Amino acid sequence: MLYAVALLGGIAGLTWELLWMHYTALSLGVSARGAALTLVAFSLGMAVGALASGRYLRREGVDAVRAWGVLEVVLGLLGQTLAPGFAMLAAWDADLFAASPGTAGVAQVAGMLAVLAAPAACMGATIPVFAAVAKGRGLSIAWLYASNVAGAALGIVLATFVFVPGAGVSATVDLASSVDLGIGLLLIMIAVRSKAGSSPTTTTAAPAPTTAFSFRTALVLVGATGFATFGLEVAWFRSLRAAFQATTESFALVLSAVLIALSLGGALAPRLRASGRVGIGTVAAAAAVAVLISTPLVERMDLIALTFVDGTEYTTMIAGRLALALLALGPSMLLIGIILPWCFEAYSSTAHTARLYAANTGSAVAGSLLAAWVLLPTIGFARTAWLAAGVLAIAAVIASAPHRRRVIAAVVVGAGVLAWLGTSDVGRLRAQINGTVEHEVLAVREGPDATVSVIEHDGGTRFLVIDGFHATGTGIGEHYMAWMGHLPMIMHPDPKRALVICFGTGQTANAVRKENPEHLDIIDVSESVFAMAELFPQNDGVLDDPRVEHRAMDGRAWLRRTDRQYDVITLEPMPPTFAGSNALYSKEFYELVAARLSADGVAAQWLPFHLVDPEESASITATFLAVFPEALLWVDRSGTGILLGRMPAAKGRPPWPGMMRPVERNLPPEAIAAAVYAGPQGLAEYAKLGEVITDDNQRLSYGFGRTRWWRLGRGIEDTIRYQHQLIDAMARPGDTDDKLAEFMAKHPHPGQ
Repeated sequence: MLYAVALLGGIAGLTWELLWMHYTALSLGVSARGAALTLVAFSLGMAVGALASGRYLRREGVDAVRAWGVLEVVLGLLGQTLAPGFAMLAAWDADLFAASPGTAGVAQVAGMLAVLAAPAACMGATIPVFAAVAKGRGLSIAWLYASNVAGAALGIVLATFVFVPGAGVSATVDLASSVDLGIGLLLIMIAVRSKAGSSPTTTTAAPAPTTAFSFRTALVLVGATGFATFGLEVAWFRSLRAAFQATTESFALVLSAVLIALSLGGALAPRLRASGRVGIGTVAAAAAVAVLISTPLVERMDLIALTFVDGTEYTTMIAGRLALALLALGPSMLLIGIILPWCFEAYSSTAHTARLYAANTGSAVAGSLLAAWVLLPTIGFARTAWLAAGVLAIAAVIASAPHRRRVIAAVVVGAGVLAWLGTSDVGRLRAQINGTVEHEVLAVREGPDATVSVIEHDGGTRFLVIDGFHATGTGIGEHYMAWMGHLPMIMHPDPKRALVICFGTGQTANAVRKENPEHLDIIDVSESVFAMAELFPQNDGVLDDPRVEHRAMDGRAWLRRTDRQYDVITLEPMPPTFAGSNALYSKEFYELVAARLSADGVAAQWLPFHLVDPEESASITATFLAVFPEALLWVDRSGTGILLGRMPAAKGRPPWPGMMRPVERNLPPEAIAAAVYAGPQGLAEYAKLGEVITDDNQRLSYGFGRTRWWRLGRGIEDTIRYQHQLIDAMARPGDTDDKLAEFMAKHPHPGQ
């Protein structure tokens, strides 16, 4: 039962971590800094909680099972403070940024600690409790730990594919709280029952083999594994995100693969240790070799996924991607996962367990931050993985007998040579783009937030690639980008201040600049995107214009932090399938946009027909209309849509008051007017087919309907045509349900 409780606790624990990342992104913006702050606050709380728990459990008469139950109850109660706590953090961040932008970072650290330190400490405190429970009840701490990690693997899958998409974020918070409260009360009941009856039976385990390494060596080993695990997560996750197109579910698949392997390693640790046939140093050396040999496979995962998995039915694709992640990461993580539980078994007192876990956690933070902020930008993800293998090899040498050290060094060096010979030179000779199209890499930057590349295909067409996704480019399909800038500007009679969220190649920002505003702000989450601007001459050096001010920041965070008012706000965020993009399509976001617009301001939003299914497209429209009821849909010749919304004061104004400004545009006035596909009434009918997107329901992040319509690289033109026909049918007078039924009978969708 206690193993099962540990598993349930792991399910709730990883659900909490996913929720923390969600709320952090909403409060501080989608950024590498926000992710780092979450990790630091969480890990620091875990380490402090483990050390405090280890000290507390040394007292006489402490019931470890009761203590475990109390920790789970407290964690469940603290979960209910999550939403209000992060709401306060968001308000605090906005106020401090307005008052003193330079000190906002320090305040963010303090705020994150205030919100996350207590629940993280409760999680960390359970590890020494596992040691005390294992000792008192004849259980294996390694098995308790492995059960907890297995629950974590199950938790990330359930939260991503079941809880959040099925019930929403708030309901998932309540569910996680209920699980923690339930298992906490169960543990307290077990403790009370054991105290009231006879003492619990303690199973006498077989005598453990003599520990062949010192506690100091154990600290080195767990420190090395913590550093390597989180360093590899950063490095390898970056590559696998590119291979799996950086979708929301790709993060869950990769993380679950790591946790499954770590759990299996924890389960194997007691048996391997008891056998006495293999030393812990040998295991660490094998882990280093596995990392080196696996890295060339990880480098090519985009090509492997395209060949064997992508383009299949959705569930098959998800299962295939999970299998590929296990194939690439599993051997290394399984071997790494043996070491910490092995050390727990070897030094099983609560004090030793606490120190071991704190060392592991602290090194994990160091590995993650060093990989993200230093190693990836300077040496790339493959060499970062090699460095992690080197750290494991050093620990292996320290933990091994002198006569084995040369053998270990020779084997690791040999594996390193194989890794070097097997490299595909990602970043120099090719970019991970989930395809085999011949291209030349013009530039690449691996930053803490994303890997950004500029590639050129035959014929001179250039593309900006972000984490493996062709984000934007200079081909004919990008014609609409300039009109993302021109249209909202000519809908306003005299736009003086404008804001562009998401820079891309700069074509939208340049179009806004051509309409001659007095000031233009440009916001993009990645500094690397701005650094690539000079490789796209189509933007005419817009960043060098003295009227233009640009900064690297999450667009939603900027709207919350600034007090500037704009006549025009236009944005083309990453597609809804991209992790974190739901926040730029939700009702709460559009309300922020409206709050920063002047009384007669104009907002423009990209509507990517080819990347969503009709229900999701209608949902984006419904959400936009909920804030901007005076909206129209303009469809570019490339097939994509642009939603244009005006504030209430502009009602009754002619649609294009700025049309006659002397600005060079590549469409005549009659073509601009003819491309209006639907007005407020037609869009209102179309919107009935969808549902308003919110920060809570996360419809776009976890919507799977698009997989019935869009197979990667196939059926895009059919899907666009179908979307246009559907909108046209909805724009005609009549009952929506009858029109939809008639339309579906005449036009079966491409996925059928």
